[in-house]
Amino acid sequence: MSSLNPRPHEVSATENLKLHNSLNKPFDQQKAFLKKNGLWSTMKKGVSLYYSSPCLNHCIVCAQKTNRFSPLAVIKRKLEENRSLKISRLSLVSNEPLSHPRIEEIFDHAHACGFRKIEILTSGEPLSSPRLAKKLVSKG
Repeated sequence: MSSLNPRPHEVSATENLKLHNSLNKPFDQQKAFLKKNGLWSTMKKGVSLYYSSPCLNHCIVCAQKTNRFSPLAVIKRKLEENRSLKISRLSLVSNEPLSHPRIEEIFDHAHACGFRKIEILTSGEPLSSPRLAKKLVSKG
């Protein structure tokens, strides 16, 4: 595999697909892939956790439709891997990460497993709930 270019505007479609596919792997494999391709610093020395959750929107371009949530036990098992890796940054990624009914427990377990900075790829719609927004901000 050729080395990926760390400048996103110069990454080919094939390289972009390799990067995307790597971020759905266990954390140790994500880290190895990112380091090998010179992207560990670009990705802010963090990993991504993909899980299933329904989206709140119905964009015509999206091919990732699901009405199911990943079980909390599966998500927790994935997060546990970080106890030995000690990676501090985690990105939560799914159709809508904040729509998971156990999102607060996901945050709590991520912190318990050593993640100190949690980023969320979200539409932002669930944050219109002041209660949820305040709880998540207080959890870091």
